[in-house]
Amino acid sequence: MHRFANLNFTMGAVFSILGTLIMIYGLISPPTLASLDGFNINLWWGALTLLFGVIFGVIYGIGIRKEEKEAISKETSETNRNVM
Repeated sequence: MHRFANLNFTMGAVFSILGTLIMIYGLISPPTLASLDGFNINLWWGALTLLFGVIFGVIYGIGIRKEEKEAISKETSETNRNVM
């Protein structure tokens, strides 16, 4: 499978960017609803979204490493067959 055909990279990037933007907004703006008792929902939701994006990025990285290991082992086995 080609690297860019994997949606984990795209989704991870989108969620990471969105989470970072929401977190920055939460850091520079005060909590908007009085019913939240000072709980800054933008800051926490941004952190959660960023974490979600990072998880997708990690899954993408694990998949790439697995594909590379499989390709290396396939090349090694083909080389061993040619030698014998």
